[in-house]
Amino acid sequence: MLIAKIMFMPEFKNLPTVLPVFPLSGAVVMPGTQLPLNIFEPRYLDMITHTLGGDRIIGMIQPRLVDGDRELCLTGCAGRITSFSEADDERFFIVLSGLCRFDVLEEITTEHNYRSFHVDWSRFESDYDSSQVLFSDNTRDDLMDEVKLFASTKKAEIDIEGLQKLDDVSLVNVLTCGLGFEPTEVQGLIESVLLEDRCKLLSGLLQMEMHSLSNTQSLTH
Repeated sequence: MLIAKIMFMPEFKNLPTVLPVFPLSGAVVMPGTQLPLNIFEPRYLDMITHTLGGDRIIGMIQPRLVDGDRELCLTGCAGRITSFSEADDERFFIVLSGLCRFDVLEEITTEHNYRSFHVDWSRFESDYDSSQVLFSDNTRDDLMDEVKLFASTKKAEIDIEGLQKLDDVSLVNVLTCGLGFEPTEVQGLIESVLLEDRCKLLSGLLQMEMHSLSNTQSLTH
């Protein structure tokens, strides 16, 4: 479980209107979380090199299949490179700290071999509000009970004690990134603007996963 504290976090009004985008299925960053990345493909090495000379902000977005063609989802989350190192075999190791979600407007043509887009941040200004809370303590308690049951049923190692120390925004965003849901399921969480809606969707996904696991275990006994 990784929580980001970004010393040089830009103000919301100063977020860039053009964003280089890294499409990578299953690689999810949300505001306040961190995503370690191993970069080795030439065009993304170029992206990181170029971005390090500027604002260090890149967008993570999920690919999707549309009529058999590989396209991009229209909503992703941007992060700032807050840690960077080089390897002898021409790789970069970076840590991306989540800033804010964005909607894709249109792709632009650049001199680089990676993709860049005009983006709109306006729907997700609340990502900059860390004081958000769930409507009731019961909502949070119910979610944590489901996470504990999920961990027990799936025999997954989840830092329950660490999760309980998080504020509501960090808790929901960390769970969004870290529970291993399918990319299409995670995309629904990424697109849920309100914290309460994201929490409800998380709860539903946890219940579906536990139901599926219970059915599988019943069939094998």
